[in-house]
Amino acid sequence: MDLAKAPTPDPELRGSSCLAGVRYRRRTPEDSVLYRVLAEHLETFLARIDSGQWVLTLPFRIRYLVAFDRELCREVRAVFLRTLLSWLRSAARKRGIPEGHSGAVTFTQRFGSSVNLNPHFHALVLDGVFQTDPGRTARQPSFRPAPPLHDADVEGLLVRVRNRILALLRRRGYLDDEGLPGRHRLEEDQPLLAACSAAARPGYDPSLRTTMPSPGPLCARVHGFSLHGNVRIPARERHRLERLSRYVARPAIASERLSRTEDGKVHYRFRRPLSDGSVGVCFDPSTFLERLAVLVPPPRSHLVVYSGVLAPNSSLRSRIVPGARGAKRQAQSEGDGQAARAGQAPLAPASCRRRMAGQSS
Repeated sequence: MDLAKAPTPDPELRGSSCLAGVRYRRRTPEDSVLYRVLAEHLETFLARIDSGQWVLTLPFRIRYLVAFDRELCREVRAVFLRTLLSWLRSAARKRGIPEGHSGAVTFTQRFGSSVNLNPHFHALVLDGVFQTDPGRTARQPSFRPAPPLHDADVEGLLVRVRNRILALLRRRGYLDDEGLPGRHRLEEDQPLLAACSAAARPGYDPSLRTTMPSPGPLCARVHGFSLHGNVRIPARERHRLERLSRYVARPAIASERLSRTEDGKVHYRFRRPLSDGSVGVCFDPSTFLERLAVLVPPPRSHLVVYSGVLAPNSSLRSRIVPGARGAKRQAQSEGDGQAARAGQAPLAPASCRRRMAGQSS
């Protein structure tokens, strides 16, 4: 991999999906099931109240463990979300709200800006809690915004998340008493994939960066862990919410920034230049394919998770999300009606899921 200052792309292959003689059909975002779910439900979840984005980044030694262990990734994400939602409930209790419940929609991204392996979590969180009245279960909960966020809050929350994640890794046997990672079973079961992962971990040459950038406001960095909470979206600014949703649900590669140079290398342009002036990275075709291979998530990995009051099994979801159950029943009845008109029997929910998975693959 080479850091590119100003490469000369091949004009005939600029923006093309043709690499090494293989041509792939481009897919627009509207073709994916994830895009349709976002378009139909995310605005219903978050647009009516204030929301914020929290981004958790892990140290390099832990990214490798999380990237290929589906259960460990799920547990690390759960620790992050439980700590974050618990912190919101605790802040509400300090303001005299004993029964407060919040929620989040979390996206797991496996990639960085330079097509490198970088598992991290983007959580779109309700910026406050819903207050419930135990004596009136049928009453719709009222939303109480969270107090203003300070740098000390972000740093304290990150320290708590870090300690709990390290404790989890020690219980699972991934870290010894000194905090050093042991040998991962991926190196024994799939050595070729482990070698590709090791090559895909560095995004750029760190020796070219002379200074470490400041975390910025409402951001914290502790021993390789990083937490960013500076994005806040008011309830009425739906265009910002849509733009943020597109950003966290984007694919690993933007095809319009991918091109071939005259010497046959693959060039990927950054969205914005780095602090050292680099505008992109160049790969040999084989190295580029190695990078793509490790970005594929393990089987049965959930990259979008609903938590708290937005979870499907939450008892408050139907009271918070207007028409959640009614919309589901309407969609199911429309599907049954279309099947009846076509002379087919209505599909069971499990069959519908398998059919959708087959169409989206």
